[in-house]
Amino acid sequence: MTHSTNKRQGEVALVTGATTGIGEAVAYALADLGLSVIVSGRRIDRLEAVAETIRTKGVDAHVMACDIADASALEAMFADIRSKVGKLDILVNNAGMGYQSDIGDFETAELSLALAVNVTGAAICIRESIALMEHRPGTAIITVSSMAAHRVPPGGFGIYSATKHALRAIMEALRMECVKLSSPTKIASISPGTVATEFHKLFARSDKDPTEKLPFERLTPEDVARAVTFVLEAPAHVQLNEIMIRPIGQLG
Repeated sequence: MTHSTNKRQGEVALVTGATTGIGEAVAYALADLGLSVIVSGRRIDRLEAVAETIRTKGVDAHVMACDIADASALEAMFADIRSKVGKLDILVNNAGMGYQSDIGDFETAELSLALAVNVTGAAICIRESIALMEHRPGTAIITVSSMAAHRVPPGGFGIYSATKHALRAIMEALRMECVKLSSPTKIASISPGTVATEFHKLFARSDKDPTEKLPFERLTPEDVARAVTFVLEAPAHVQLNEIMIRPIGQLG
């Protein structure tokens, strides 16, 4: 059992997609800083397990099951945060999904779902979080994006990449809005390359992870979590708006 450092005791973070992988690792990393953590996702059993681990670190954890593709459910979740928790200091927009498909042959339902999760859901989380944060010092909006937000990989990444480009545009617009408001809120997008998570099986519609055969060591969820804490621990006047992380050996 590792106890938190209490660096940010009294502050509250929300992590979406916190049931496994990057979201789970980020939730633990924030708890290690002393933050209370709200974990959100669809799998209530996994959320409860993550929350229990967070509590062993000596900080509070709140479970809020929610499908980020459901706008009404998202808005209800933020109403619960306001009434039951009372504040929010950090948002880590981590939930995301996608399916490998060609532009000339994609399923409309899969496009709609990718947009609902990666763009609409993420944007709603940003809007509702900003309202709770009220541009207080120490607040931050952090999006876990993808290298696909910076280029379009070949091989069926078109739809997924389009959603990540859209989210990058939203984050840049948010940054400029905060500058005009003289807001101290930190705005950051973290774009990892290949990370060893469940995402790749879903994306490839396969029981096997195609990235396991890559000739380099993939990033771990903890590598991405360290980037999140790096953003938060930078001096108050420092904005780390874009962080790209590739494993050594990844070309694109």
